[in-house]
Amino acid sequence: MIFLVANALIAVVGGFIPSVVAAVASTALLNFYFIPPVHTFSIAERNNVIALLVFLLDAVIISTLVEQSSRRSRQALDASWEASVLSALAGKVLRGDSGIAGLIENARKLLSFSSLTLVYKPNLSQERQPEIEAGGENFEWVVNETLTLVGSGRKLKPQDSRVLDALSAQLDLMWERELLSDQASHATELAEADRMRSALLSAVSHDLRGPLASAFASVSSLRNESVDWSESQRRGLLETAENSLERLNKLIENLLDMSRLQAGAIAVHYDEISIQDLLPQVLNSIPIAHGEINIACAPDLPEVDTDGGLLERVLANLLSNALTHGVAKAKPTISLSRHGELVQIRVIDHGKGIEHLTSTAMFTPF
Repeated sequence: MIFLVANALIAVVGGFIPSVVAAVASTALLNFYFIPPVHTFSIAERNNVIALLVFLLDAVIISTLVEQSSRRSRQALDASWEASVLSALAGKVLRGDSGIAGLIENARKLLSFSSLTLVYKPNLSQERQPEIEAGGENFEWVVNETLTLVGSGRKLKPQDSRVLDALSAQLDLMWERELLSDQASHATELAEADRMRSALLSAVSHDLRGPLASAFASVSSLRNESVDWSESQRRGLLETAENSLERLNKLIENLLDMSRLQAGAIAVHYDEISIQDLLPQVLNSIPIAHGEINIACAPDLPEVDTDGGLLERVLANLLSNALTHGVAKAKPTISLSRHGELVQIRVIDHGKGIEHLTSTAMFTPF
């Protein structure tokens, strides 16, 4: 019985082959020490031969069963480990934790590698290239035709292959999704640029045509030698041409500003300024503003940290709209008040207001 216990332990630790060798050795030792005549390998009685053969058969059967049980137990542990790793990685993918970099770092920790890096092989059709960790590569695992996993820290086990296959499939999908996202973003930028170009063309064909035609007609009339223009008529034509060219200049400036805004080329330069000192410049930039706008200014307003040029443009646009679209009998008002360390500027008109559907479209270019 002691020999059978020893065989079972050897089967657990060493496997089937060592346990069979131990069973044969146990049979020989049993014959040498316990079967008469003792201390020899001779067997005096036939029944003892049968007993030794039954013992050997029992030892082999027990060794086989114990080895199979131990192997299945190890397989179950490996399967459980594999399932837990795959579940953890799937959870990271579903939650979108840190994208590809986060997934690789979590896989490195779960698989107990010292390093795990995604290596990008240059491809003419793709421009992105992740950082590649050099040195210490113990293995390479191909993800797709352009990506390879490079790891170090330990040798791969058989159960690692299924985990790395699943990880490679997830990385392949995430990489493809990022490429598609980049392409979609680029397509959106192209569509926006195309929309801006269409708006610019529309503005050139519509908004610029009026003042350009007016200035051209005034200049052509002045150059017509067959007509004897009076001094007042000549001044009127010159004034019309000047106003048209001034309007044309402002439209061109707006077009250039819109193109710079679209390209992100307008920089904001902050400075400490006084709103009261800025108001005269705002009113002077609006030809019809003098005497047509009420000003309500609270005393002791602090200086504000802002871009004076851009703020002037904002206020001029708001006041111009208030004068153009407000009620003619009631003057618009610009109100300055203090709220702690802040200054609130309100442009108040008495028009009919803005419809909800119009409020979203009014901020589109042109």
